[in-house]
Amino acid sequence: MGERSRSVLGIFPFLLAGFVLLPATPLSPQAKAKVKVVKKDAAVRVAPSVTASVFRTLPLGTVLEVEESAGDWVKIAVTSEIGIKVDGYLRREDVEAAGADPPQPPPKEKTPPKKDEADRKIIRLKDGSQITGIIIKETPHSLDIDTDFGKLSIQREKIAEIQSAAPSETEKPQAKLPDPAAKEAGEKPASTTEVRLGTPPKLKKRVPPQYPALAFSRKVEGIVILEVKIDTQGKVKAVKVLRSIAALDKAAVKAVEQWVYEPVVVEGRPREAVFTVPVDFKINT
Repeated sequence: MGERSRSVLGIFPFLLAGFVLLPATPLSPQAKAKVKVVKKDAAVRVAPSVTASVFRTLPLGTVLEVEESAGDWVKIAVTSEIGIKVDGYLRREDVEAAGADPPQPPPKEKTPPKKDEADRKIIRLKDGSQITGIIIKETPHSLDIDTDFGKLSIQREKIAEIQSAAPSETEKPQAKLPDPAAKEAGEKPASTTEVRLGTPPKLKKRVPPQYPALAFSRKVEGIVILEVKIDTQGKVKAVKVLRSIAALDKAAVKAVEQWVYEPVVVEGRPREAVFTVPVDFKINT
């Protein structure tokens, strides 16, 4: 074997050791951007739309991690009054960068002109639940619907009824005139105007929802968001599904109808109130 061959073989172990002994540099996960709320009582909505329901308000100066950017909206995760983490959306103008720049919005895409509210439909399903939105596509077997929570496709065989969501002239509420007798007696007529709250009032009685057996066996999980109306005594007067999970809606509504809240008092008088409530269904394994 020649001298050159022996020289190459002599340094080979050192070259190999260099590859083996090089320290591995761990990849650190990229930190999420943070934003700070710059508007008093900033509204957190269930979808990136000004018409979407508000389920929480945030005080000035609150710092949050950004989940993702959605055009003029910033998606965040907030904890509800009953300790459930729910995705929500803040308007970009209500926040500013906190320590790191928030993600820049993607280029705006051209969107088709928005349909009039008169085009909104209520689609009642055979399982008792309902969905409100605008029908954007119809086929012999399904309907595509644009809702406040995104686009859905529903099989026609599951639909029981479709009707307009816009009230007719005869259904529109008429203004209530003050009671002359109460005026003569020097009493103010009781106000029937409801107040809309960003967060629910304090719960006095909470009945936990019962997990439907079929949904449990099929491992259906998720959060049903309800709009709740209470009377002047804090008792639930009406419940409407805002974010639906068909297999869980009935159980969520049945439980919340039994809840009792602290009465809402405005200017010394109890008032009816409307607010949103998330009901979480999760299978613990």
